[in-house]
Amino acid sequence: MGLLLLTGSVGMAQSKMNDLTAEFPRTTTTEKLLADQVQKVSDYLVELKTADVKSTKRIQNQMGKCQIEILRLNEKLQEEEVTAAANRIPTVTAVEKYDFDEFENSLTVREFLLENNADNRVWNLHFSSEEAGPADIKVLTPGRQIAFHDHIADFDGRYNAKFIPDHKAGGMWFVHITIGDKATTKKLVFD
Repeated sequence: MGLLLLTGSVGMAQSKMNDLTAEFPRTTTTEKLLADQVQKVSDYLVELKTADVKSTKRIQNQMGKCQIEILRLNEKLQEEEVTAAANRIPTVTAVEKYDFDEFENSLTVREFLLENNADNRVWNLHFSSEEAGPADIKVLTPGRQIAFHDHIADFDGRYNAKFIPDHKAGGMWFVHITIGDKATTKKLVFD
């Protein structure tokens, strides 16, 4: 029974490692330690196949210790993932003033959405356009300071971003989008 649980934990750890490697090619220290423990269990499983009774007890004991360490490292890895996910949403401090033609409207965008979540202060920006080329997206505060800026070398038609502006949501906000040589400005009023 213990061996079955151990195999399940090893399989879970290997699956987790594969998922993380695909999503984040860079390996963290915890991931390396976890991979080492998984490798040890694999080695013990091979050794267990040819072990005598006395060695079997020792190997099972070592595998049990590895299982406990794998579970601990899995928990630590999950905590690191939560922290990393929170850190991937940029918090932007608006300092730079930005001059733009707020009436320019040569660019057509569809499915435009800028919304803020008052509970966690995360803003979502989404739009699509048939234009292609380099794109600049700026979200501006009522005082025309840049609250968020993103540059895309080759815009592919759809845009999604999350950010946390260091500014209260009230007033008229602007979203200035430039793709290639065309631009548009969207105005939104928040309470």
